Amino acid sequence: MSPCLVAYALIDDDPLIHRHWKSKAKGIGLEILACFTEDEFLKHNVEKVTPVYVDKNLGDGISGLDVTKRFFEIGYPELFITTGERNMHSMKMPYLKGIVGKDFPLSV
Repeated sequence: MSPCLVAYALIDDDPLIHRHWKSKAKGIGLEILACFTEDEFLKHNVEKVTPVYVDKNLGDGISGLDVTKRFFEIGYPELFITTGERNMHSMKMPYLKGIVGKDFPLSV
């Protein structure tokens, strides 16, 4: 399978977040991949250099922190946690580029 080329990838269990990101990306001419689960994301063979944004709480007890750590171990270096929890933004994890809010990365 050939690699999936997108500007950003999102893994979040909330369909409203998917719609928001897709709308913002489309508005500036970017293509993104929005997935609900880790397995769905992995099926797309996303380029390793793609920035990947993962919700901290993916539902069913799945931690985005665990997901991003696994992604780092298989070669994804551009990993971000998205969360609405304000106390998370100062945390540092060696495998994360950052902990950010739920907005699309290029929102103005």
